[in-house]
Amino acid sequence: MYKNMTYLLTDTRTRVERLAKKGVKNCALSKDDRRNRRLELMQVAADLCRSPDEGHQSPPERHSWVASERARLGIDAAVGDWNDRPLLYHLKARPHRFLRTMALLSP
Repeated sequence: MYKNMTYLLTDTRTRVERLAKKGVKNCALSKDDRRNRRLELMQVAADLCRSPDEGHQSPPERHSWVASERARLGIDAAVGDWNDRPLLYHLKARPHRFLRTMALLSP
């Protein structure tokens, strides 16, 4: 279980990339387009794992998707009070609160 918690950020990034790749061939994009796409996916993953007080890094058209995914995964409900600490701290301090989130992320 601890191993799964520490890899939540990485797992979130890979899942966002997989969702974005559906229907889009990576080889059809130019080098700059692939770089921009990867940057956008990393920004979306960072927005999923950020505290609600921080600003968005992703493009504005992705904000509604980020908000719906955060609600679906129950990240804010699992954390409770953020206390200016990162998500990884809360995962390690109270792992039992993230069981539902980890179950949703499991294939």
